[in-house]
Amino acid sequence: MMKFEDRQKACVHFREGLKICLKQGSALHLYPMALLPLSALAAEDLRPHAELVQTATDVLARIGSLCERGQLYEPHFHDLLSMQPREALREVADHPQTWFPFTFF
Repeated sequence: MMKFEDRQKACVHFREGLKICLKQGSALHLYPMALLPLSALAAEDLRPHAELVQTATDVLARIGSLCERGQLYEPHFHDLLSMQPREALREVADHPQTWFPFTFF
């Protein structure tokens, strides 16, 4: 288990990463990567789960919309988009390289 100070630092850094990914006008390829810090925040229980699930719901909906418009590769995200948000966060936390084989984190 992480020390309190380490948990605080991790929370700050993951939230900053999330903010960067969700920033309006951010490069399109960064938006789906919001699932990485979200999944880490959930896995480490660093934020209220209701907050994380709501944000994950919004992110997954936008990823789905981007896939429908052909801006993201739908076959890659198909299985993830068919999951409930909590399940999707666990999946990304357990298998980050499957969903994001290269990252900026």
